[in-house]
Amino acid sequence: MSVLRLKAYVLAADPAWIEASVLSYYDLVEEIVVSYDKDGRGWTGVPIPVEECLRRLKAIDRDGKMRYVPGHYARLDNHPMENETYQRQCAIDAIGETCDWVLQLDTDEVLATPDVFLDCLRQAEDA
Repeated sequence: MSVLRLKAYVLAADPAWIEASVLSYYDLVEEIVVSYDKDGRGWTGVPIPVEECLRRLKAIDRDGKMRYVPGHYARLDNHPMENETYQRQCAIDAIGETCDWVLQLDTDEVLATPDVFLDCLRQAEDA
């Protein structure tokens, strides 16, 4: 059985459940790219609590797995959904080709059964 090279990215925009979300997969991944708007703006240009998200993420990063990647994602000449897609693609680009799988859960989502998830990845790799 091969070793799964699994990385993740998170968009630091909503702090409400960010710790529970990231901790639900923290032990499974090699690295977590933290993408955030360096001006503290959401995709529509409205201020969002980026600094609180970053503070909370730094507090739970016991193994130093998080790499913080700022960018400009409140591009007001674009539709907000284009900005979302752009930010997600920038996060994937930051991960590069250094893994087999990229995990992405929004910060209001948790990985309920990590063992089942890993089994599914292994089955996919074997297939």
